Amino acid sequence: ATLKSEAKRKRTSRVILRNLSFYANEKHVKNAMEAAFGPISAVDLPLVPSLPGDDDNTGKNKKKSLVPRHRGFAFVTFESASSAKKAVEEGGELKIKNRDV
Repeated sequence: ATLKSEAKRKRTSRVILRNLSFYANEKHVKNAMEAAFGPISAVDLPLVPSLPGDDDNTGKNKKKSLVPRHRGFAFVTFESASSAKKAVEEGGELKIKNRDV
């Protein structure tokens, strides 16, 4: 019964955050969302899969590796469904790394 209640809580308290800057990381997302809407239990930034040739050790494209390779969105799981609802209703006014999300 505990697993089912945990799964239900996760479904009702998880939101997607779109238009995320590629320079934002989990810490940026968590800090901004907690400050605005309430405690967060998890932040998931799906990564772009490695492409053939990405392990190029010739020294080219060194700058490229400094940018995180997430997809520009995140899943944020709040500790309560009410915080998640507040984030969905009022989230249009939030900026992370100088970008509206």
